[in-house]
Amino acid sequence: MALSSKEYWQRLEEIGWLKYVPKADQEDLLARIKKALRKPDPQFAYFCLTQYSFDGEGVFEDSYTHLIDDLSSISGGSFAPEKVKESVLKGERKISYRQNRKQYKWKTPANTDYFDLDLLKMINQSLADAGVVQRFFELPTIDQCVYLVFVPIEVFQSALDGGLILTQEEVDSLDEGEEED
Repeated sequence: MALSSKEYWQRLEEIGWLKYVPKADQEDLLARIKKALRKPDPQFAYFCLTQYSFDGEGVFEDSYTHLIDDLSSISGGSFAPEKVKESVLKGERKISYRQNRKQYKWKTPANTDYFDLDLLKMINQSLADAGVVQRFFELPTIDQCVYLVFVPIEVFQSALDGGLILTQEEVDSLDEGEEED
């Protein structure tokens, strides 16, 4: 059973999601949720919660650096990396930055066009090390686009448990059902 926009909003309030949405953005969020829940596929209303999105295919020079800069911006200063560096050498892409006087380093193969979202593990670790309660989470996707939110672990888990966000398995099973038709 699909939720009404009022019920969806109420659940967001109950789990504490709206504490992490600026007041100035809440009216627009509610309008987007109302519109999404009127569509033929209201189960995807959770895409309205996206705080940052990008095409996951298309890694170019400094792509990870730009992603880190963008995530820093949407974090409201909670994720504040300094001395961000990206280099490609001998088939490896290396990314490093400093946060709270601690150095973080990560590497991934450079021979792919797709972003390696394991980078979020390092970013989330740096947030944990800094005592920040929010983390970056990838929303379940239906294509190559990446949709991210920045909320505490408990809030994200409550949204999953409460059916406000589908799991990737649920999304994949919807795709399988369409293929059978």
